[in-house]
This record gives sequence, structure tokens and C-alpha cells, in this order.
Amino acid sequence: MTSRRLVCTDFFADKVDGMLSLSGGRIGQAPFVDNFGPPMADGTPPPSRPRGMAEETLPNCDFSHIFAIGEYEIESLPDSSPWAQRYQCDAREQTQVIDTEPGWVYDSGRAGFPVWGMEARPGTAAVYEYPNCEDGRVVADVVRLDKGHTEGLEPNVTERIVELIVSASGGKIQSSQ
Repeated sequence: MTSRRLVCTDFFADKVDGMLSLSGGRIGQAPFVDNFGPPMADGTPPPSRPRGMAEETLPNCDFSHIFAIGEYEIESLPDSSPWAQRYQCDAREQTQVIDTEPGWVYDSGRAGFPVWGMEARPGTAAVYEYPNCEDGRVVADVVRLDKGHTEGLEPNVTERIVELIVSASGGKIQSSQ
């Protein structure tokens, strides 16, 4: 993932306090389902891709990490997080965010394939937060239930992600100037 590759570079390491991953970029990867991706032109699922899970090397710099994904994109969310372990966070706690309004964005040209995404609609998200992390870091997973990849973040889910972001410790950019 590009941002993960960049976040610990010399340029960014002393400036970035957190990273929000929208699909695919969880530290302690959540494995994608077979046939992940947009449907083929005829509406059939995309071909399966090789899915070998290489041993993961953790990033070597410090930042908070929030991961958001649609439920239909992954086989399952792991029960633990190596990033939460790194910051000695408490055991994860689950809450739910319910939205009565749809998100604003979806892939209108390819909606209708659940893994990729349906038309934007209201929904519920499970928020798994690892509380009391060392140095005020935030580690959380947000799984949008009954959603695919391209169904835009609903307003209340977006608001909860922003709340998590602003609750994290920060200050790297201010101290580097």
C-alpha cells in the first residue's frame, strides 16, 4: 500500500501522527475474500487472485492507525492487532454506529456486486477500538456491515472516524518546524 510504504520515510516519519486506511491497509492484515474487485464487464465476479499471506513487517515509526472496510471485502477481521500490541493498548471494545442516511459516493457504473458495492444506502458499522494505548495513540478498526468496497462512508460513520482521529495524540508537525 502506497501510504504504508511512505509513512515511515525520512520525509514523513517526523510529520505523520496517524494513518487512516480505507480498505486493504490494515496493520495485521484482514484477508480479502476470493474474487475481490470490481465485477467483470458482463457482471460476473472477477477472477480469484493469489492470496498468499506473507509474514508482515511492522512499520518502524510511530503513528495512530484507523482501518475502515466493508464487511464483504474481507474473510474476517482478526481478533487482535499487532499495532495495538505494539502500543500496549487494552483489549478491544466494540461499539456500533447506526446511520439512517446513505453515504454520498458509490460506483454507480458497477453497483450491484456485493463485494464491490451496492448503491449508497444507510447502514451500521461495528467499531473495534483498542483503548488506552501508550503515548495517546489510537488503534481502531471500523467494519461497515452489509457493505462492499465502494459504498461511501455514511455521515455518522464518517463522524465517528473523525472523532477517533482527533482523539489521538499529535504534534509531530508542530515540533518539526
